[in-house]
Amino acid sequence: MTKPLKIITLFSVSLLLVSCSSSGSKTLKFSSKEEAFLAQVDFLKDSEDIVVITSPTDQQVEELRKEKTNVLTAICKTVASMVSTGKDANGAALDASSLSKQQEYLDQNCSPGAMPSVDQDELSTRDLVQTRSCDFYEATRRIVCKEWQVQGDEISKEAWEAIKPNYYYYNF
Repeated sequence: MTKPLKIITLFSVSLLLVSCSSSGSKTLKFSSKEEAFLAQVDFLKDSEDIVVITSPTDQQVEELRKEKTNVLTAICKTVASMVSTGKDANGAALDASSLSKQQEYLDQNCSPGAMPSVDQDELSTRDLVQTRSCDFYEATRRIVCKEWQVQGDEISKEAWEAIKPNYYYYNF
């Protein structure tokens, strides 16, 4: 590589590094590990909690509905057999009260076309997440902190993952 080409390459790389490091990040230099840790503690004090909601996909809801339908079909088949024979699954005779309860179950849950309900909201999970976090890297003598800036108390998982965090580098 010729000397002018090396100079242009080095200039381009340094310009790229400066532009990358200045977009949404801060680098601070500390004289000791302890000072960097104290800065990290101060940074984390201002962290807030946010609820990240993970909702199942329509496909996951449908798969669960099918699974519940298969289970309900098997149970209804067993209960219908018990009612028609008057015996439980082990072959023991059912008393009138038990037989009545089995018939009631059939009437309430096993009508033709009965579909078990699957509530998408009940399947959603809610996780409490901090809006600030830090990682310590001894080898590079650096603490890397991240901050996600959000509005409100809740956010969908998809929206949370789409947020690009601001980075703070505490070198020591």
